[in-house]
Amino acid sequence: MKALITGGLGFLGQHLTRRLKGDGHDVSVLDVKDNSGDVRDYESVKSAIRGVDTVFHLAAVVGVEQASANPIDVMDTELIGIRNLVRASVEKGVKRIVYASSSEIYGNRALLPMSESDSPSPLSSYGVSKLAVEHYLKAFGDKIESVSLRIFNAYGPGQDERFVVARFINQALKNEQITVYDDGRQTRDFTYIDDVVEAFVLASGTKYLGEVFNVATGIQTRVISLAKIVKSATRSDSKIVLVRPSKRLPEFEVRKRTASLLNSRKKLGFEAKTVLRDGIVKTITLRTRA
Repeated sequence: MKALITGGLGFLGQHLTRRLKGDGHDVSVLDVKDNSGDVRDYESVKSAIRGVDTVFHLAAVVGVEQASANPIDVMDTELIGIRNLVRASVEKGVKRIVYASSSEIYGNRALLPMSESDSPSPLSSYGVSKLAVEHYLKAFGDKIESVSLRIFNAYGPGQDERFVVARFINQALKNEQITVYDDGRQTRDFTYIDDVVEAFVLASGTKYLGEVFNVATGIQTRVISLAKIVKSATRSDSKIVLVRPSKRLPEFEVRKRTASLLNSRKKLGFEAKTVLRDGIVKTITLRTRA
């Protein structure tokens, strides 16, 4: 496989690049971080895509809070980006696009787990833009193959400390207070980066095209429980402190989140292999070695 990874210098992109190269694939990267290109610029996309058969489209404004603070950048990156990518892919004969979508598409739901068949109800510009790209790819299904992966709370080595797992580990290793916002009873489906990468590899070869798949563990974990796991794994002297928000929580805050994996197991053959504590220990070990 000759692959292009947009956003290849980001957290997920770096892990996916290592995996694909390790599997013997020819991999190139398009990323604004090293000026190799910008998905918003058609000419740079067209140049990067030459000779490629599979595109892993990861380029995005990362993080719901940052995205909500920059909604125009979000829409430009997602919507102009996918327009350029599909146009260039069709012109240059790319076979397939595997898209990094998000669980933010689901919004708050009364019933869990979240299933791909649920009606989407995104709360943020980030979630709206991800849903729009999924629909865009489906609309061009007669011209190019696509698979979209809705990722649930990925974590692992090298992640930005704005994200909760990385932030807790950083605080614990420094013996600082581990700050848990609100009451800590919010839940997430934390998915180790190696499992996320495996889903992308599976999606690059699946026969189920034009579909979306959840990428998660199917296990709901309270944020306060995550803090306790991190404290134990780091053997930290940190205190876990609940921090009540000084103002109303953002409208995009999802209270509870976990995924149904029935569809991903059946069609994609995906199963997350890393339990949360093991993933935390791996993340800490690799961080302290760096």
